[in-house]
Amino acid sequence: MMALKIKWFFMMVIFSSIIIVMSSCYRPTGSQSIKDLKQLEGNWKSYKGVVFNENWIYESENFFKGIGFSLNENDTSFYENLSIKMYNDTIYYSVILESDRVTKFKLTEAKKHKWTFVNPDNEFPSIINYEIENDTLLNISISNIRGNKEQFFWLKKVK
Repeated sequence: MMALKIKWFFMMVIFSSIIIVMSSCYRPTGSQSIKDLKQLEGNWKSYKGVVFNENWIYESENFFKGIGFSLNENDTSFYENLSIKMYNDTIYYSVILESDRVTKFKLTEAKKHKWTFVNPDNEFPSIINYEIENDTLLNISISNIRGNKEQFFWLKKVK
């Protein structure tokens, strides 16, 4: 009886290990990452923390167009144009400020609902993380390359 319990225990440990390894092996191609990023499509509004909004439109199989903005009552206090584009099989997140200065961040890590974009040459931010929870919450963090300066944005999908 004890031998049967030990055998069952080891089988469960092996099965659990296989599941963990398989679920952590999601390494999408650029095309798959673009499909996963379609989850960003829509309008997102902050629900706590820094008041910030993002709106994303899926333009084509290789291109998303977006805007990020903050409102101070009815006035826009901050505005940026955003895009996500795939060149060959590499994805870039771009920020275009009002001065028309473009800063590109390369997608360096992708999961089904989480993406990390990096530009080590940009002082701040150098790293931009997007993570979607339950299809309706978008958590964004920006940080410098050392990770010792970080800012968070918590957004909720409004449409």
